[in-house]
Amino acid sequence: EAFSYATKSLDIYMKHLKKKENLDIAYTYQTLAQCYASLKEYEKAEVFGKRALDLRIKIQGPVSHFVAKSYKVLGTIYSSMQRIDDAALNYHKGIDILTQIYGPLHPDLTAVQSLLENLNINSVHEMSEK
Repeated sequence: EAFSYATKSLDIYMKHLKKKENLDIAYTYQTLAQCYASLKEYEKAEVFGKRALDLRIKIQGPVSHFVAKSYKVLGTIYSSMQRIDDAALNYHKGIDILTQIYGPLHPDLTAVQSLLENLNINSVHEMSEK
């Protein structure tokens, strides 16, 4: 159902908003990325995740809480695709941004660090099984 609402929202925004560089559109792109990821359609998830990231950077600049969140979402998508290096790179970018904004003890920072640690643990475990 979230997918249906997100696609309808995007259609409405694209038809009625004069300025296509809008945070509501970026948010909708991110929602679609997460919906596609939950459906295991990772290539589509990646496309919408990148659109959300690019639009957020364009509107808010490279150091923003929402830009960091986009990197986290992309990291999670890449992790699901077993693209460990891409996942780690995106998690690191999110961590760097959150550290710049909030310092080293913010809960969002801790959450992304945990994802990165789990990614590293899982990749080491998978390599030892081979």
